[in-house]
Amino acid sequence: MAEAIVPLTDAEITERLRELPGWQRSGDEITRTFGIRYHGGVALIVHVVAAAHEARPL
Repeated sequence: MAEAIVPLTDAEITERLRELPGWQRSGDEITRTFGIRYHGGVALIVHVVAAAHEARPL
């Protein structure tokens, strides 16, 4: 049987985010802002959708 997934504590999240430049926590969200131009943004969205579709086809 698979082990239950245990969420990280607030302290663990804070510690791990220190190792990830550009990432920040705001409440229950962990985000990173990217400064990219329009075409780069569209390419990123297409890539994310393709990866999500491969992971979980419709």
